[in-house]
Amino acid sequence: MVRHEAYGRVEITEAGKNAAQSVTRRDDCLMRFLIEALELPPELAKSEACRIEHVISEDVLKRLELLVKHLSQSDEWKRRLHKELDGLGNGDDKISRPEVGQTKPHA
Repeated sequence: MVRHEAYGRVEITEAGKNAAQSVTRRDDCLMRFLIEALELPPELAKSEACRIEHVISEDVLKRLELLVKHLSQSDEWKRRLHKELDGLGNGDDKISRPEVGQTKPHA
């Protein structure tokens, strides 16, 4: 993904640029969804997006991008969703879960 000459310059290859764009696209979509749709605080959304972006499939990402696009265009749908989310509480009863890298494979 990079080319590096000994004691010389470092250059990002086309594959490196594509990988960076893919990560940025995933992060942008997930952050928008988590903040705008699910109303998570930005710091929690960042943490969750970082976890999800490593496992989300291209098909699910495309569908999520469409959902975020339609959500941003529909104030009525957004109001109804946020009203239901408000009924869930403030999230103080956080689910206990292991940190990234500390999970065991599923059987």
